[in-house]
Amino acid sequence: MSAHPIQYVITANDFHSGAVVFWGGDAWLLRLRDACVFERAEDAEAMLTQFRPEQVVGAYVIEVVADAGQLQAQHIREAIRARGPSNYFHGKQAEEDHVSL
Repeated sequence: MSAHPIQYVITANDFHSGAVVFWGGDAWLLRLRDACVFERAEDAEAMLTQFRPEQVVGAYVIEVVADAGQLQAQHIREAIRARGPSNYFHGKQAEEDHVSL
């Protein structure tokens, strides 16, 4: 059993820029740490129908855990999406300290 309970976050891609975004409860945000966290997957999935296609595409629910106050994606694909491109620092990586996978 995991030391931290699984929680859920909604992610998508911004329709205009293609950037990975996370649902913050009332707006789409660029950082996983700012995402609205759901305790139940069903609650997060129920929100998927409300998003407008002219804002985001491909919205879906991901699993996260809160460890030491930081949200961490449970799957490597989602961890990479949250950090940004891995070939060089740009976008959100250029603004923060890099954490290598």
